[in-house]
Amino acid sequence: MDQWLLRLVNEWHGHGIYLYVLITTLFAGLISSVIGLERQLQGEAAGIRTHALIAVASSLLMTISIWAIRMADGTLDIEMGTVSDNLNYDTSRIAAAAVTGIGFLGGGVIIKERFSIRGLATSATLWICTAIGLACGAWFISGAGITAAVVLVVLLTFDRILRLIDRNCPAVVISADSDYPLPEKLREFSAANGFPLRHIRIIRCDVHELRIRASYQLSADPTELAYISQHFLRQPEVHSATEEGTWFSKRVGREGTD
Repeated sequence: MDQWLLRLVNEWHGHGIYLYVLITTLFAGLISSVIGLERQLQGEAAGIRTHALIAVASSLLMTISIWAIRMADGTLDIEMGTVSDNLNYDTSRIAAAAVTGIGFLGGGVIIKERFSIRGLATSATLWICTAIGLACGAWFISGAGITAAVVLVVLLTFDRILRLIDRNCPAVVISADSDYPLPEKLREFSAANGFPLRHIRIIRCDVHELRIRASYQLSADPTELAYISQHFLRQPEVHSATEEGTWFSKRVGREGTD
């Protein structure tokens, strides 16, 4: 496909470079917008527009690096369609700067929400879209498309796997007063007793109630989770505390029949 498109561009003598820019930026934007759509459906701040714009800009930067500078110094003649082999500059400099410069946008989508961090995957997809845009700008559109497909497979597949693991991991769901420092207390209690805490997810947080789900590693014993629930149920600020998780339920059922 890359060679066919390149021949099409070469046939546009005098205007091929403009067709080149149109095709590469269009493909970069379309390919990356699919990744952005997946991120937007996950509720992330950086969605379709952000991913597409980054890819389009990266594609143009790569085009500038490869072709526009050649036009400026005379090594590319768009009227005749000829390219000189005499280059006195490094065409990879702008690409390297683009990959480095995207870091400030990637850092901007990483958000610390009280006791958890969000946006790491989105930061990675923004960086990947930069690479996709650079690939399109370098007329490696097929490679950009393959990369985007692999990224989508990884995002969709691993998201389901992580959700499955989270559902099957032993967990404790605790509800308490909104002003009660429940996550801090739970972390301190788990660390003091050696309970393998994985992460804490806030299910609900308003003026009346704070509800969290604390997931533990598969090595956690059901008696440990029951001990955690009983401990917090004795606190006057705690409304409820229950253990859950498919793995936990099956393990309790097996142990109950022994």
